[in-house]
Amino acid sequence: MNRRTPPTVKLCGLRGTDDARAAVLAGADLVGIVLVPGTRRYVPPPTAAAMVRIVREAAAEAGRFTPEIVGVVGQMSLAVATQLVATIGIDTIQLVGEDDECERIADALAGTPIIRSIAVDEDATTEDLRARTVAWEQRGARIVYDAAIAGELGGTGHRIAAGAVRPLLEAGRYGLAGGLDPDNVATIIRDLEPAMVDVSSGIESHAGHKDLELMRAFVAAARAAYVDDLATAFFADEATMTQPTPTETEATS
Repeated sequence: MNRRTPPTVKLCGLRGTDDARAAVLAGADLVGIVLVPGTRRYVPPPTAAAMVRIVREAAAEAGRFTPEIVGVVGQMSLAVATQLVATIGIDTIQLVGEDDECERIADALAGTPIIRSIAVDEDATTEDLRARTVAWEQRGARIVYDAAIAGELGGTGHRIAAGAVRPLLEAGRYGLAGGLDPDNVATIIRDLEPAMVDVSSGIESHAGHKDLELMRAFVAAARAAYVDDLATAFFADEATMTQPTPTETEATS
């Protein structure tokens, strides 16, 4: 691993104020609230606004940094998207769904920070993903690759097909979602080196129900992957530096 900074951790699909508080206490860098009606983890606007307030209050009470609050949007009218961002108080939008629709929402919410979820199916090629990635980066978006599942917008628990995204993740600035959990996140971080790990179903005790201990375990595992590899790299460097320098006679013999 050549990473110089640890990956950021996003705990997504929070459903209520208890989840919001738990995510803060678990140490999340970002928290995600799904605002797409009809999806499994949809949160109505009044509840979402209360969650935003609790995230900020809980962080202040605990003396912690305030996580970036992300509203997941897509498959909605421009008017609804605009109203959600204006009234709920989120920091960032995470766009899910087809590119053309997401582009319209992004245009309507110009100036709002964006995370773009790019769904990756088994037939995806690195070249196609790179083209989409570059297009969204030109809009100032951060990128998260997620598994493409028909009829779903994310949060399915399915692992991503890593082959096509591996060369892209080597850039060190893209995130990864799909099938992550406390047991596998450290291995995946070491293998693929995502800049962010985004989890939803992997921190649930059962469908739609977040578990504080799983949240804590996930964040701890993600942090440990970086710390362990940093220590390994340090001692490897130390070993190299302490190797004896060959004498002139040895070097020329």
